[in-house]
Amino acid sequence: MALDTPDNTNSASPPTRVRELISALREGVNGPDRGLEASLNLGWFGGVQAVESLISLLSDKTERSKVRQAVATALGLIGDARALVPLSNIATDKTEDTRLRSNSLSALNGLRGPHATAVLSHVLEDIEDDAYVRVSAAEALGDTRDTAMISPLLAVLADGSVEVRQAAADALGEVGDYGVIDALVLLFADSDIQVRCRAISALRNLATRGYKAVVAVEPLIKLVTNTRERAIIRREAASTLGGIGDQRAVEPLLNMLTSGGHKFRREVIGSLGELGDIRAVEPLISIMAEDVQHEKVRMAAARALGSLRDVKAADPLFKVSEDEHHSPELRRDALRSLGVLGDSRATVSMIAMLQSEDDYMRYWAAGELGELSDVRAVEPLVERLHGDKYPLVRVAAAVSLGRLRDNLAAQPLLLALEDEEYTVRAEAAKALGLLGGEWVFDVLVGILQDTSEEGYVRSCAAEGLAQLGDHSAVALLLEVLQEEDDFLLYGATKALGKLGDSSVLPALQSLYERKKVLWTDETITDSIELIEIRSRH
Repeated sequence: MALDTPDNTNSASPPTRVRELISALREGVNGPDRGLEASLNLGWFGGVQAVESLISLLSDKTERSKVRQAVATALGLIGDARALVPLSNIATDKTEDTRLRSNSLSALNGLRGPHATAVLSHVLEDIEDDAYVRVSAAEALGDTRDTAMISPLLAVLADGSVEVRQAAADALGEVGDYGVIDALVLLFADSDIQVRCRAISALRNLATRGYKAVVAVEPLIKLVTNTRERAIIRREAASTLGGIGDQRAVEPLLNMLTSGGHKFRREVIGSLGELGDIRAVEPLISIMAEDVQHEKVRMAAARALGSLRDVKAADPLFKVSEDEHHSPELRRDALRSLGVLGDSRATVSMIAMLQSEDDYMRYWAAGELGELSDVRAVEPLVERLHGDKYPLVRVAAAVSLGRLRDNLAAQPLLLALEDEEYTVRAEAAKALGLLGGEWVFDVLVGILQDTSEEGYVRSCAAEGLAQLGDHSAVALLLEVLQEEDDFLLYGATKALGKLGDSSVLPALQSLYERKKVLWTDETITDSIELIEIRSRH
């Protein structure tokens, strides 16, 4: 499936920065993970200026394979169409190194488009090809989440290669469509245990994305209740039943609460919490209070009781949270669930934890208080925001003060913009956006336009402006799209998407072509989609 070589006649010599990065790549591949680091640097910072130079390296068979592997990765990150043909040629050339071909297939997924997916399908369906390479093709097809890729993936579910069947099952879970469910259920009978696990896990993945595989419920129940079945299969099946959310699973799972090993029981308990049936409350209270031999099982029960949201669990949860004979982890889980139930005792206990000598305990309490919507937490959190020696506690306090949306936090958050730790300043800026107010707009604009400030702080200021919902921020956000800081671009792009002004679409499209970076790329496309949806309605 050889393709024509791209026309390089108009290629310019690479700028100094690109040459430096390529040199770093050649040196970096000699050390562990250094080749990957160098290729990421090229992909992130080399941009389209590096493409022609990288294609030359990729096509040079005298170059070391590790260098060419890293180059393929970089080309995938850059996402320039000029790399499509050379990557395709290597991906389909069976004389090339298998790892190089694998990297090229993954890179093709970054380029997307019908030609790239045709190459991926061709490699996957070639049963004479190397299994390692075909697995990479299956993984890349799954990453496209394109329902047109279902057919080639279904075609290899009976493949002679166990690894290919495993990868195809995973990929079908990523693609997402009701049409794959029956095929995945059939894999429950596969001869390989990992293929069976991957099929069950794929159904769970589908369920989290809204594809509820109700036809799989009875087969999954049979796996869960079969005590002669392999433990890993029973665990996966129990977990997946919770994700699907069908009430037929409640009674069988209740019957399994005291059956099997502690890992299996934790999955059963977690699924009962997801299913939300109050029949599970009393049994879970009993396990939390009495199963002294299995601490992690008790923790799972405490978490599930919060998910069930039945007030009958409040007193038992409070009792466990206050008992110093229990582990800190169990007490925290019980206290969090108590807060989920809306019990005011949770607030009192968490405020007390803010005085703990344990840094992590203070950090945990500061973060959890923001979830409780109890304004009694504001003053204690302000105290931590300004006086805690541990930066992460100050960060958590800022986040929670934003979530509580109490105006008493406005001035303390404003002062926190002077904190020596940039992460505290960033979260304070974002929190101010949640509080709102005319003066907040001017403060956040000042941070956004301050080029001496950390990019992450400016990014959070951009998100704060979006929270205010003031469309006069659009022009200011468009201005910063001309900068290069990836953190800033992430926040500005996300903010523009949230504000939903269709006039910014050309600027976002232009940025997408100019700046292909892992998170920026995805955020740009998400924002474009969000704006287009809003404009249609």
